[in-house]
Amino acid sequence: MKTNAFRFLLASALAVLACVTTAKGQNVTGAITGEVTDQSGAVLPGASVAAVNLDTNVTTQATTNSQGLFRIDFLPIGHYQVTVEASGFEKSTIQAFSLEVQQTANFNVKMVVGSA
Repeated sequence: MKTNAFRFLLASALAVLACVTTAKGQNVTGAITGEVTDQSGAVLPGASVAAVNLDTNVTTQATTNSQGLFRIDFLPIGHYQVTVEASGFEKSTIQAFSLEVQQTANFNVKMVVGSA
């Protein structure tokens, strides 16, 4: 009787562990990354990048690093619009797009000199 109970508990524990491992591997987010430069190709550190989820109106912010690169991780899948702003440049808007599961959307943005 004890042997059957032990086997049952062992099988149950293994089943639970298998489910936890499978659930942990699922990812329903994506990322947006890119580089921001001026018209000559020089990188723009400190540019403000905003990704707006058009389905929920939630905005996620990022700032370009010293190499002009940005990355926004763990975004829920959906429809997004990205805007980039930098002092001394016109605001740049990336056309709305769909972000899919585990997708990394890459946008390289060339800023146009203009008003702040």
